[in-house]
Amino acid sequence: MAMAILVWTSSHKSHAPSTTPVFLVGFFLTLCGACVRWSSYRTLGPLFTFELSIRDQHKLC
Repeated sequence: MAMAILVWTSSHKSHAPSTTPVFLVGFFLTLCGACVRWSSYRTLGPLFTFELSIRDQHKLC
C-alpha cells in the first residue's frame, strides 16, 4: 500500500489503495496492543524497566 503511494507512475489508471478488512483488523490489534502497553507503563510506574528484575517493592497478586 505504501509503495503504491510512494512510487510514481505515468499511468493514469493508478488509483489510491483501498482499505481492506485485513488492514482494519491489523490496525485494531495494533491499537489494542498499544493500549495494553500504555496501561502497563502507567500501572507499574517507576517499577517498570526494560530489563527483567525483581525489586523489593514488587508484589505478586
